[in-house]
Amino acid sequence: MSAENLEYDDEGEQEWDGEEDGEYDDDEDDIEEHAAEIARRIEAQLMADIAANPEGTTSVPVSVQSPPAPPAPPIATLEPLHFSTKEEAATVATVRTILAMLEHDTVAKGAFGAAQVAGYECPETLLEVLKKIATTALIPKGAALAISRAVIEMATSETLFGGLRQSDAPSLILKRKREYSADDEPASKRAHLTPHPIHATIATAVRIISYSIPAGRKLEPSIVLSIKTHLLAVFRFASSVAPSQVSQHSRDGLTEVSGFLQVIGVLSGIQFDQPPPENSLDATLFPCLVDACKGGRIFVRHNGLRDHERRVHKKGAATTHAVFKCEGCEKAFPTRDVALQHKEAAEGESKCGKAQIVETTITLITEPPLPPLTEADREEVDIGALGETIMLVLGLHTLLQGQVARALSAPMNGTAAVNGTGAGRLVSGPTSASASAAPDPTTLIKNEDEAPSLTSGVQPTPVPTV
Repeated sequence: MSAENLEYDDEGEQEWDGEEDGEYDDDEDDIEEHAAEIARRIEAQLMADIAANPEGTTSVPVSVQSPPAPPAPPIATLEPLHFSTKEEAATVATVRTILAMLEHDTVAKGAFGAAQVAGYECPETLLEVLKKIATTALIPKGAALAISRAVIEMATSETLFGGLRQSDAPSLILKRKREYSADDEPASKRAHLTPHPIHATIATAVRIISYSIPAGRKLEPSIVLSIKTHLLAVFRFASSVAPSQVSQHSRDGLTEVSGFLQVIGVLSGIQFDQPPPENSLDATLFPCLVDACKGGRIFVRHNGLRDHERRVHKKGAATTHAVFKCEGCEKAFPTRDVALQHKEAAEGESKCGKAQIVETTITLITEPPLPPLTEADREEVDIGALGETIMLVLGLHTLLQGQVARALSAPMNGTAAVNGTGAGRLVSGPTSASASAAPDPTTLIKNEDEAPSLTSGVQPTPVPTV
């Protein structure tokens, strides 16, 4: 810093004459640019959905300038007196625009409602933080960078906005003003931008379920049967991935979503133990739950998980045990005393009575051998890439919970099995329509220790052999 760039005010303090490197201005511009980009992406996605379904546009307002139920007070009450800088005023205006767009996109709103703000010591979700900013017109001190990063991550979500790449939207909506060459990006980043096919399957299922299930009205069995395949896909994904989640919030949320889907299936006659249809992608995943991995390795096929457990954790490998064998009948006994009792029980002149008891070893195999594996059998899913898919599934929690509570508020007689094997039982609901409250849906399924897992049919049970 040169001396000519410094000036002194009346109090003797140094002032900068405005010639800076521009790093801080660039950072502020990036934050504003990304915040505006998310608003443009949501608007473009909304317009694309309206164009794809013209018959359903009568009930959806096209204008997004005035949301039907904005979370913020009238803008007039939050104008310049509350803003310290123009940048802050522009940021709050962008936040309000984002919230207005989310009111017309159930999937995106659910994703924002499930996302956490990393680096910000607050239990609130990203959606709750944005609503607080829009309401108070104030940005929490020290949280601007964490919030901007969370918004940028949602803006670059392939699951939410991947369809825009094939749209006719202007290039300014699809790309930043600063374009980076793909050759300059790390290989890991480029790989992350290519989602696994299971992401598209679950995203499609979540979107169809959100649009098909009526909010605030009783769910008809005919609607459930029409989206049966999508319900089963989300159920298999949620129930198989839940045990691998380190976060208690995600683990409990996925478990409850699978339970709600199970109850809806029971009431509509859907059996969850059926194999997936042919030529369809099975959404069941197989996480490694050994302490060394703790769910960090997730495999697409069960044989891939078994191979990983054998190679890495030495699970299910052949083991040797010392035994005592009677040379007369070639029978093996676990201890010498048991072998001697066998010899004494035999007649003295018999073959076993005269035979020697010798110590030897045998090899036990606790699992059947694996067939030859291909690269597809060993395929893994990056746990980081599943974050977007998990957020989409968690976005169904409120919708499914309301449907289950509404369905169980009606009188029910007797009990019904969750599936054909009787794994889990549905507890009968209130016998009177005047019941004060619907039963908690999470109590409908028995503890897993008392009933076999619904996905047990997918994984072969090891058969010990000698």
